[in-house]
Amino acid sequence: MASEAEEESNNKMIVVISADGEQFQLQESAASLSRILLHMIEDDCADGHITLPNVAGDVLAKGLLNLAVEKTANLMKGKSPEEIREKFGIVNDFSPEVEEEILRENEWAFD
Repeated sequence: MASEAEEESNNKMIVVISADGEQFQLQESAASLSRILLHMIEDDCADGHITLPNVAGDVLAKGLLNLAVEKTANLMKGKSPEEIREKFGIVNDFSPEVEEEILRENEWAFD
């Protein structure tokens, strides 16, 4: 179980600002997925915001999206569909027959 200090740190919000002024608000724990942002946070260079003067907004958005997708993929890796549904709070709206058909058609994905 996370300590209160760890939980507070995970919920702390930070604003990352691109060279063209585009702002991205995210949790500090999410920003820490980037090595550059992590070092700036660890070195106390982030006083609620981090400005990246050499990174355009579209490039920053793509980088942040890639980090989020990678983190999500790692959370799902090696888990069954049921475990993934539970982890992300997804309700299974397939009937048993439809789910069986989908599994049969995509058998290659579950090897």
